[in-house]
Amino acid sequence: MTTDTGSLRSRRAILGAAIGGAAAVAATAAVPLTALASTGDGTAANLGEANTSNTVTSFENLDDGEASLAGVHSATGTAVTGTSVTGSGVDGWSSDTTPSTWADPSHRTGVIGAVGDRTTAPANTDEVGVHGYAAVSPGSAGVWGHSVDGAGVVGTGVSDVSTGVYAAGDWGVYATGFVGVVGDVSAPGVGVLGFVGAGTLPTPPSTGVGVYAYAESTTQFALQVRGKVKLNRSGRTSLGSTATSKTITMTGVTTSSYVVATMQTNVSGVYVRAVVPAAGSFKIYLSKAAGKTVWVGYVVIN
Repeated sequence: MTTDTGSLRSRRAILGAAIGGAAAVAATAAVPLTALASTGDGTAANLGEANTSNTVTSFENLDDGEASLAGVHSATGTAVTGTSVTGSGVDGWSSDTTPSTWADPSHRTGVIGAVGDRTTAPANTDEVGVHGYAAVSPGSAGVWGHSVDGAGVVGTGVSDVSTGVYAAGDWGVYATGFVGVVGDVSAPGVGVLGFVGAGTLPTPPSTGVGVYAYAESTTQFALQVRGKVKLNRSGRTSLGSTATSKTITMTGVTTSSYVVATMQTNVSGVYVRAVVPAAGSFKIYLSKAAGKTVWVGYVVIN
């Protein structure tokens, strides 16, 4: 599997990010019963009134860099609202298919949503379907996805060079709920890629990994855990007073597996002499019989 990591890192350097949670508002508008302008009657659209049509009504601005239609509200109302019975409420589309250089200010973006001071917003948001930006407080969020029954946000990549969700900032992704973040991929994909460093993103392994942690240098940590660690391929086993070995059956163990085992009972002159892996099991050898029941702890690394 190959990954075009250069473009991801370039975007990482310029995309804005948000942290924490935010609030969302929704609004509806009252619709008068009488439609004063309709298809083909030559009547101009009326402000504050319902206008009906069975063809598209369009507004085209021929001046570069300007908006074709602006919705402005002076108070707490919604500037623009879109409603559809069976279609899309709002459809935003930037149709330019030229790859971005990411160097110049440009916003070839399907939908841009922002709250707060936009002077610090990214100058380039190219090649993004939806871009969210927030700059109000440490509780601001560029995008907040919320669902009562399903997923708040779903990100899907359809090829080995695409990414389901890409996030940058002080907090790239902040999620709450029964399951905060899910990385669900098919082998040989990578569910979650964690990378620290200034270089380009690494090419993930092609064997299928749930979480891949990578540090660019030996001064950084690929994985750090504060608190308990629970591994389902670790445990404790007891050996009787006359026993000098014990076989542990475990699916996935091979002759090349790395197994660590240590005594958990203090008996002078008795220690784990060797641990020998085999297909589907490994055998723990003591230096001699302990003369009483002893416990041995073990961890299977691979």
